[in-house]
Amino acid sequence: MAKQPDSLEKLRSLRDTPTEQAAYALQLLKPGQKRGTMEAALAVLTDYPTPVARPALLAQYRYYDADGPKLDPGAYLRGSILKVLRNLAQTADLPLLEHASRTYEQMPSMHDALAAHLRAAALEVMNEVDENLAAFHSVRLMADSNTSKMSGEPALTAVKVLAGQGSLLPLYYYVMLEGEKIDEVVAESLRSLTRLPATLLDGLVEKFRRADSELIMVGLFELIMEHREAAKYSEFLLDYLKSTWKYDSYRYLALAIISRGGEALIKELLAYCKLETNKKKIDILLEILPLFLRKEPALETLIPQLQKRYERKD
Repeated sequence: MAKQPDSLEKLRSLRDTPTEQAAYALQLLKPGQKRGTMEAALAVLTDYPTPVARPALLAQYRYYDADGPKLDPGAYLRGSILKVLRNLAQTADLPLLEHASRTYEQMPSMHDALAAHLRAAALEVMNEVDENLAAFHSVRLMADSNTSKMSGEPALTAVKVLAGQGSLLPLYYYVMLEGEKIDEVVAESLRSLTRLPATLLDGLVEKFRRADSELIMVGLFELIMEHREAAKYSEFLLDYLKSTWKYDSYRYLALAIISRGGEALIKELLAYCKLETNKKKIDILLEILPLFLRKEPALETLIPQLQKRYERKD
């Protein structure tokens, strides 16, 4: 008698028929299911969400949440359930989502700040159902000290929610706030403030122009490049390229200028390139400049000059 495939094998065997695979994944959502099988079923339903799965997803969430640390250590299954619910949630689910956004559980490691990823996932789903409520919870989570210093969550998701709604005042408050902040959250807030009044942009540039964090510098560059007053800060951007020893942010800024900068700024960049002698920076320029040969014909002569200078540095 042929051996019957186990649940995971059967689920994988249906990958070429997504509708059938999603229907079978739904059958696997039941209390006490093996963790690996549950994770695989949720992954399928994330790719192929079906409205009929909503009651089973809610029931599974409540099952694991009844004793989270024991049944779902790390809250990863509950986070996955919420990801599936993102396109299926209804107003009736708001109490569960608010509860999830207030869930704090000790994690197996210290990297996730008491289930920060679960609160972030709850906020994303909440924003699909009730933007006003999600905005208030976003501000609360930005102010919450239980934010992961590794990922910036859930404050990072909160910034994205508020920025997507056009609610910029909390983001401006956060970046201007004195004291210890999380680099990822500062950077995301900065890049979201492109509609900041021009009279306030000087203050932000001055506050962060010497930031030690490359993440923050990239956020500042994105803010400047997308702001209507970008031309005013050409000297600052070129000075950074000339003086920095931080090569990741150097690469980002050079690429941003050549791809998105105005004609005058690009001209200044090319003039600077002719004088650069740092081998590492020349290496980066030789990596990115050939991508823009069609856009900037002047690169046809500049690139060979840089290549010769690079060879001499060897």
